[in-house]
Amino acid sequence: MNRTKLVFVILLTICLFGSASTINAQNSSDKKFGMTVCIQNGQNGLSFPWWTSQKLVLIPSVTYSSLTDNGSYLDVGLALRINQSTSRSVPYFGLRAGMELYFPENGDTQTKTIVGAMVGGEHFLDDHFSLGVEFQANLTLWKIEGSWYSEDKNISLISTGAVAMATYYF
Repeated sequence: MNRTKLVFVILLTICLFGSASTINAQNSSDKKFGMTVCIQNGQNGLSFPWWTSQKLVLIPSVTYSSLTDNGSYLDVGLALRINQSTSRSVPYFGLRAGMELYFPENGDTQTKTIVGAMVGGEHFLDDHFSLGVEFQANLTLWKIEGSWYSEDKNISLISTGAVAMATYYF
């Protein structure tokens, strides 16, 4: 199974798990949808958390970058967050998966596959605004096709990261 299919299966599994939790949600008035701005260099700069229940949050994300005379990047991802509390301060852990697409000015599109785990916390200042921090461990997989090497190379990168974020809930 190639990486694109693997990421698709992971994202579909996260969606199905989150959708199933929506059916079991105890109080429909507790569901929230928001927009998160992440302050970091890298994946998932703009996220859209959707509380499917008190404990589960599905978070699609997107980031777009354009490099002058060099092409552009599009990052898309999906995370599943499991909240450990329903108070004003919400600790959580979860999983994420995504793809980074690089569209060079000249040449073929390149794809990176990203999977990882996260742990963090979100503090609600009021019903509509929260601040949070998140720590991540990620595995990035991609194939370099002959540009740096005489032959194609499969690359794996394990990395950690920290994210500060602000969220507005509608």
